Amino acid sequence: MFNIRPYQFLEWNRESFCCGDYVALVLKDHCGISLPPMNYKGGVIEAAIALRSTPARSLFKKIDQPKPFCVVEMQQYRSADHVGVCVEVDGKLLITHCENGAGVLLSTFAEISEHYKILGFYEFS
Repeated sequence: MFNIRPYQFLEWNRESFCCGDYVALVLKDHCGISLPPMNYKGGVIEAAIALRSTPARSLFKKIDQPKPFCVVEMQQYRSADHVGVCVEVDGKLLITHCENGAGVLLSTFAEISEHYKILGFYEFS
């Protein structure tokens, strides 16, 4: 079961810590997976470019249904610009992610759908 407490005070920072960095941290802590750095600095456009071009994409395969510790790719603007991780909390599948201005969050799928379109779920392969 996922515990958000170790992450709850992490903040999104355009120079050093984005949603992709948070995903990498959660996967390393809970699954022992080490991902290459995102090399991301900037805003939404830079995030979309980094997500599209990161070498880490080749380490994942798309799956049909979400499951614990799969990556969730999301879109708020014109292309994929946000990622999170599915986690199980009290028997429910939720999405943890790090947002600009809000920091680390734990959201239901309904809450995510208020702001993002879910583009896909990806499992480390």
